Amino acid sequence: MRDIGEDCRDRGTEMDAYLNLGMVLQIIKEYQKANLAFKRLLQVAWSTDNYQMEMRAYEMMGLQYFYLGDIPKAEFYLKRSLFGKSEAKTNQTRHLATSEYRKAMEWADNNSSCDT
Repeated sequence: MRDIGEDCRDRGTEMDAYLNLGMVLQIIKEYQKANLAFKRLLQVAWSTDNYQMEMRAYEMMGLQYFYLGDIPKAEFYLKRSLFGKSEAKTNQTRHLATSEYRKAMEWADNNSSCDT
């Protein structure tokens, strides 16, 4: 599912894939792996300026940290989601994450077999 979104440049499908993958990993109690999927979701959400998916990523990351017993991180991410606190577009972490993502997508676009 993730490859479809990446190969065809459909970022909405890609975000849905990361969200669903993370939720499945959560169900089977693979919380660290789930968090990786949600972090990737956050990266794509930042790159596409998708506020709703950014908040969903924070919520899901907070839950994973809760299940892992890291209450301070859980509280941090759950509060971000609850209060709708988006990361500033000028934030260095966001800038680095989005530039790395865009480089990867440029490469994928140049090596894609999609007709879009």
